[in-house]
Amino acid sequence: NRDAPPLVCAVKREGAAGATERLSLTFRALRDARWTALLIEGEEKLALARKAMKGADIAELPVRGVLNDAPSPVEIWWTA
Repeated sequence: NRDAPPLVCAVKREGAAGATERLSLTFRALRDARWTALLIEGEEKLALARKAMKGADIAELPVRGVLNDAPSPVEIWWTA
């Protein structure tokens, strides 16, 4: 459907770790996925993921939209 919101968008983040230009899945794509994994690295990101799971304000932490609205539990994969 040409009128449906996109599933992927181009993102440019100057100073981002890794590639500054990349493709990103939209909230619609993440929300509608049959399986979702959140990949995080480091203690700081782990603490942030834990904080996100305890709250509901998406404006504060946008990842909450996926954590709260996914059709199945989000698997969190963490590495130090």
